[in-house]
Amino acid sequence: AGFHAPTTKGETGGDVPDDVDRMLAFVRATYQRNVSSRTSEARALARENAALTEVVQAERQRVAELEETVLRHGTVIAKLGDENDALQLENQRLRNEVERLMRDRHKLFAFRRAILDSFSNEE
Repeated sequence: AGFHAPTTKGETGGDVPDDVDRMLAFVRATYQRNVSSRTSEARALARENAALTEVVQAERQRVAELEETVLRHGTVIAKLGDENDALQLENQRLRNEVERLMRDRHKLFAFRRAILDSFSNEE
């Protein structure tokens, strides 16, 4: 007969070599360490994700506030633009009125000069 490795009762109840039990124990321990490590990493990632979710929510709130501010400023700018247009129209109307008054003044001075000249010529 050939060489036979020492045996023990394995998990299945059958005779298994001691090396197999040691390998199974090593594989289980390695698997457990990996699961534990990955679980810790998953928890850390979940905490990081929760923190980043809070940051994103705060940034979304800030964006909403900024959009509201931009809309308010846009409304104010539009109102100021309308007021500016109205003031420019009023300014142009006043310039036209001043030009008309200057022409009338010039006509009145010319008329006055003509009257004064006519009295000078009669003497």
